[in-house]
Amino acid sequence: MSVFPLRAICMIQDADPSQSLPPVQVLVSVPKKKLRLAVDRNRMKRQIRESYRLNKDVLWSSAQMHGKQIYLAFICISDEPCTSQRIARSVQKLLRKVAERLSGE
Repeated sequence: MSVFPLRAICMIQDADPSQSLPPVQVLVSVPKKKLRLAVDRNRMKRQIRESYRLNKDVLWSSAQMHGKQIYLAFICISDEPCTSQRIARSVQKLLRKVAERLSGE
């Protein structure tokens, strides 16, 4: 799933009650090929992590309700730094899409 400037890749599995893992695990990747400067890559990763932290409730509650374990990767596809508002909108849309996909299973 893609919503510029991010692409989300998710893997959904049945939760194992014997393990005490969180219902959602997240990976954030900003390729050096896209953003050459380490300062820009680190800023983009911080922005993605913060917007996920603020909006994760939708996905967490949905995963717990359906008894699923979700592995989610956010990958930057933009060639230039983006504003925090744009990233927040993208993360919100992607989380809603994953939650809808979870409901559809």
